Formats: sequence, C-alpha cells, structure tokens
Amino acid sequence: MLQLTHQGLALGLRHRFAFVLQALLELLELVPKALSFTLLIADLSFKTTQ
Repeated sequence: MLQLTHQGLALGLRHRFAFVLQALLELLELVPKALSFTLLIADLSFKTTQ
C-alpha cells in the first residue's frame, strides 16, 4: 500500500515538474519577441529625439 502512494506521489511530482518546465519554455519563447519589441521602441524613440 505504501509503495502505491509513493508511486502516485512520484507521478504527481513528475507531472508538476513537466508543467513547470512547459511554462518556462513558453516564457523563453516570449523573451525574443519582447526583446525585439523593446528594441523597436527604443529605435523609434531614438530616431524621434535626433
């Protein structure tokens, strides 16, 4: 019985880990977009101040 609950706990942890990993990967995919967007805005504001 104890073995079963331990297995269930391990599965739950693995599932949560996979979920966190997926969220991190999605955030990492957003980073370049946000970066290029920031660079675009900085470029535009730089051109308007000159």
